Amino acid sequence: MSHYVWNAALVMAEYVEAGDLVDVRGKRVIEFGAGAALPGLLCVKRGAQFATLTDYPDPAIVQNLERNWFENLVESDQDKIARRIAGTPSFDTETYKEIVTPAPFVKGSRREQEEQRVRCAVRGHAWGESVQDMLDCLPSSIESSETGTEGVSDNNERRYDWILLADTLWVSDGHADLLKSCLAVLREDGHGKIFVCCGLHTGYNTVQRFMTLATSPVFGLQSRLVEIRRMPVWGETRSPEELRKESELLKEEDLEQFSVEDRNRTVLVYELWR
Repeated sequence: MSHYVWNAALVMAEYVEAGDLVDVRGKRVIEFGAGAALPGLLCVKRGAQFATLTDYPDPAIVQNLERNWFENLVESDQDKIARRIAGTPSFDTETYKEIVTPAPFVKGSRREQEEQRVRCAVRGHAWGESVQDMLDCLPSSIESSETGTEGVSDNNERRYDWILLADTLWVSDGHADLLKSCLAVLREDGHGKIFVCCGLHTGYNTVQRFMTLATSPVFGLQSRLVEIRRMPVWGETRSPEELRKESELLKEEDLEQFSVEDRNRTVLVYELWR
C-alpha cells in the first residue's frame, strides 16, 4: 500500500505547508516509511536545506519512491509536458534511465549530482539497520542553519533536524527498530524533532505501545500529543469547520472504544524530542 497517499500523510503535509509547528526552512529532514513521500517532497518545496526520502528496500517500493522524486523534483516542466503529450511514462525516458538505475549508488555519479542539485535523496532502508547511507546523503559542506557559517561545525551538522513519520506505527514489532533508526540520525543537542502523524488502523493500543517505548529509559524521548484530527470520508456533508469542532471534542481516553469506521477516519499527531 506504499503507493497510496493516506490521511496521515495529508495531515502531515498540511503542517509542513503551514510552516508554524513544522518549520523546515533551512533544515535537514528525513522521512521514514515515506511511501509516496508527499510530506518529504513538500519539504523541499518549502525550503528545506536537504530532504532524504526512505522506505523499505524492496525494489518495487523504492522504484515508486524514485519515480515520485524524479517527476516532482528532477524532471523539467518542459520535459514533463513533452512526455505527457507523447504518452511516455517517465521510466521510459532516457533521462530517467540515466539517473535512476538498479545499480548500487555510486559517489560522484550523475544520480548524486542530481540529488545535491534538487536537495533531496532517495534511499532504501530497513529500520534498525545501518543509517550511514542517510547520513552520507547530507552535503559535506553545508551552511549551518543556526550559525550561518560555512562548514561542518559539529556532529549535529551531519544529522537531521526533523524526522517525519506518517503512518509508520501500525506494526508493533517494528517499533523498536524504527526508534533505533530515528535516534541514529536525529541531532543530539535537543533541537531535533520527530513529527508523527498516525492513523488508528490497528487501534489506539498500538500507538500507545510506541509512545510508551519511545519515552521509556531505553530511548529516553519526550512526547506531546498535538492534535486528534477527524478526517472527512467519501460523501462527507459536514464543513471543515464542523469537522474541526468535532476534532476538538475528541479525547484520548475515548480512542480505545472507537469503531473501525471511526478509527479509519482519525489521525493522531505527536511530536517527540530528546
